[in-house]
Amino acid sequence: MSLVLFDTSVLVPCCIATHAHRARAWAIVAESAKSGMDRCISLHSLAETFAVLSALPINPRISADQAIFLIEKEILQNFLTVPLSVGDYRQAMSDVARAGRSGGAIYDALILQAARNVGASKLYTFNDKHFQSLLREGEPLQIICP
Repeated sequence: MSLVLFDTSVLVPCCIATHAHRARAWAIVAESAKSGMDRCISLHSLAETFAVLSALPINPRISADQAIFLIEKEILQNFLTVPLSVGDYRQAMSDVARAGRSGGAIYDALILQAARNVGASKLYTFNDKHFQSLLREGEPLQIICP
């Protein structure tokens, strides 16, 4: 069975009914399911999604409890989680350094490492340019903006 991995930038719209990318995000999730693909996320993306949801400048604000509920309902019921090891974190830091990047690029590198670990054929993200520079030469993983 094929595996695909979803970035936090796709998960957040899945949780917010009024998000501009919600229809596109759910369409690719549904298409993946219909195609028989296992839908995965990096375990790290749960924390990222919680942080984004509970800090979004929307009215009314999403409380921490509401963010947990949305993650349980929209994400944990629809995606498999991929944990990362200390070695994976080391590799992600090396990839960021190799690409001449720094700062928040580590979070993209961690998600990319999770995709590598499970042999995902595709990584779906609304931030495709963030991931392109972190790919290794000849790497077959496709980075796709839904």
